[in-house]
Amino acid sequence: MSAVIYKNLNTPPILATGGSGVWIEAASGARYLDTCGGVAVSSLGHAHPRIGAAIAREAGKLAWAHAGSFTTPAAEELAERLVAASGGLAKAQFLSGGSEMMELAMKIAYQYQCERGKPTKSVFIARRQGYHGSTLGTLAISGNPARRSGFEVLLPHAAFVSPCYAYRYKHEGESDALYAQRLALELDEKIAALGADKVCAFIAETVVGSTSGAVPAVPGYLRAIREVCDRHDVLLILDEVMAGMGRTGRMFAYLEDGIVPDMVAVGKGLAAGYQPIAALLISAGIHAAIARGTGVLGNGQTHVNHPLACAVALEVLRVIEEDRLLDAVLQRGQQLRAQLAERLADVEIVGDVRGRGLFVGVEFVANRETRAPLAQGAAFSAELKREALRRGLLIYPGTGTADGVAGNHVLFAPAFIASHGEIEEMVERFEAVVRACLPTARLQMNPSHPEEVPMSNPAPFTDKVLLSVCTMDWCDLGVEFTRTVMPHVEVFRWDPGDPYPQHLHGWEGDWIISYRGDFIFPREIYSKARKGAINLHPAPPKYRGLGSQFYAIYYGDETYGSTCHHLAPSVDSGDIINVARFRVAPNETASSLRLHVGAWCLQQYIELLTEYILPGKPLPTSPERWGERLHKTSELKEWMAKVRREEPDHRCFK
Repeated sequence: MSAVIYKNLNTPPILATGGSGVWIEAASGARYLDTCGGVAVSSLGHAHPRIGAAIAREAGKLAWAHAGSFTTPAAEELAERLVAASGGLAKAQFLSGGSEMMELAMKIAYQYQCERGKPTKSVFIARRQGYHGSTLGTLAISGNPARRSGFEVLLPHAAFVSPCYAYRYKHEGESDALYAQRLALELDEKIAALGADKVCAFIAETVVGSTSGAVPAVPGYLRAIREVCDRHDVLLILDEVMAGMGRTGRMFAYLEDGIVPDMVAVGKGLAAGYQPIAALLISAGIHAAIARGTGVLGNGQTHVNHPLACAVALEVLRVIEEDRLLDAVLQRGQQLRAQLAERLADVEIVGDVRGRGLFVGVEFVANRETRAPLAQGAAFSAELKREALRRGLLIYPGTGTADGVAGNHVLFAPAFIASHGEIEEMVERFEAVVRACLPTARLQMNPSHPEEVPMSNPAPFTDKVLLSVCTMDWCDLGVEFTRTVMPHVEVFRWDPGDPYPQHLHGWEGDWIISYRGDFIFPREIYSKARKGAINLHPAPPKYRGLGSQFYAIYYGDETYGSTCHHLAPSVDSGDIINVARFRVAPNETASSLRLHVGAWCLQQYIELLTEYILPGKPLPTSPERWGERLHKTSELKEWMAKVRREEPDHRCFK
């Protein structure tokens, strides 16, 4: 078992052992074509000879030097090159990552206001659906609900205005100019409402990256925003951690918008992934105000202006310039957008193809005319990723595209060195991925049909779920299914071969879901389930047959089975159409097929339980929503009513 902490704690990632150009190689021997540069990081691809030589050369010179006492030639030249390319900024500092840089920008902005004798100017305004980092400070100015979730209580206050997202929020018949002015007026009114003497800075991504999928501002937007900020003595800070360093075809993306901010942060592509480094550039006025005041920057971190990182970033800039890669970015970006739009033109779920340079987004929708997002965008994105990996393609899917909750997209950010043929192959493989996943999306596009009711993530399913699994393949598929349809749930694995593992002594969560029906949980574990347990049993003889599944729902009590009710739906062949969304392979067993169908039905039972039966609401009578499945819940409803009368304090009703 690995000692590494993974992002998905229960799902080990692919073991990468090498790479070349736009390809990554795994220990298994598989090769993956990288459409996203990791996360818009690997701008020069892998094993670039000049960068490898620079690392070897510079590593023999200096390991580290305290930035409070030393500077280095690499840091000096790197800063000079960035300032010269910025269009008007004056100074630069280097740290290890984008989150650090945006945090530093916030600190410098407030220090600047204090040094000018304006300490009340402490409020930051950002945009909804923006993302600026994973520290608590940068999460506070990130208007994305999914990323903030779980940390809200720790976050300092910030104010938010609308994003510049023309595909979704520009009014019908509204010109780009009028849309830009409307958003500028919104910012103006927000500053006035808060009080200009309270507002420190306005923060935005020049081209929105991971949260919405390469959404550029409309022409004139940033100029209008710049004017509002100047009028109210508010700093303009741009986040180009993803969009900067050539990603859009210019060294700084804002240069295309005809403005210069007071500060800009860049990061991911600065050293093309070969070293951890990011930069913050600031105006001469900000630097002068602090220099005339305390004369000391109120921030100190270990790897400020790291010698090796600066040297590698400097070599990356030289390669971009000498190999004319900004021209290549513009050419390959135009090719990528044009080919995606052409190859996906007849795919009804593709709503928009957008971006700048090699920073491109494809947004998926349920209806092109209304632009309504897919009902289960997260599940669809997960399937796109799995299908892409099966086809040797790395993609960067995102969810919550429309408003932080609904919608999904895929972000493209391939290496600047990608050839015409490699871009073509990326598009070809991606088209195949999308078309392979179409059955899943189509089942979500007509939720009014009784056989096409989309799976839902009921609101009560927001805490912890304990999964019981065994070595059978279909049980593992059940775990994968649960994580797919309920991605917000924290999942704990439990192998029934270990009756009561030590790490479960402190476990307490909402539900237990078991994918092994012949196993009985210890009473101690049932007692820890706040809302109960759901046990999927193998189909008994009475209901055996392709597509059948048998369940028991237990409302956790220390006396096993004393408060349990069995649901035994006979899933007929008509329900098999719903399996398409799970990409059931031809060689999968009848048991795995039963699991997919059964889990789909289970999700509907959970919705009935959590939305209607437990709260005591009448069951919905709309046949368009539930069809003939309602009769299968009548006994459960009666049993729950009995429990409610006899045990009003039962844990089920809390």
